[in-house]
Amino acid sequence: MRTKTAFIYYSLLACLVGMVAFVPSSSADEAISFEKDILPIFTKDCAACHSPQADRLKAGLDLS
Repeated sequence: MRTKTAFIYYSLLACLVGMVAFVPSSSADEAISFEKDILPIFTKDCAACHSPQADRLKAGLDLS
């Protein structure tokens, strides 16, 4: 029984190591740009409720 448990443990450990080895890492060469990376998210998800054009400014937060 102990051998079976050790086999399962080491098999799971090998699977986890294998999964981590193949996960693509983020490139340090790409700099984050506000205009390219962040502004589109604000425009799509936040501007409708947090701008002067909104019917009711939510939480009193104006992101314009």
